[in-house]
Amino acid sequence: MADTEKTAIAAHLYVALRRVANRVIDIEWMAQNEEYARAIIKFAVEQGNEELARQALRYQALLDGEPAPREASARAEATPPSADTVKKRYIGTLR
Repeated sequence: MADTEKTAIAAHLYVALRRVANRVIDIEWMAQNEEYARAIIKFAVEQGNEELARQALRYQALLDGEPAPREASARAEATPPSADTVKKRYIGTLR
């Protein structure tokens, strides 16, 4: 399991916990100490926030040796605007 992936998910957890529960966690320690990570995951799930629980379960999957489920990115699903839309948007406006 890659430490970079664990650190990335821990960073998402950090942001969500800061916003939802007004709690700050140690991202680096979470990536290195499994006991601390499991305590943070338990705390995150107990908060009752969907985003927080999703991130915690992604981290849990990494700890259990499974690949972390990928998130569907809005940018990946979005289609680029057509050329006509872009032209209409800029005609008559400052660029």
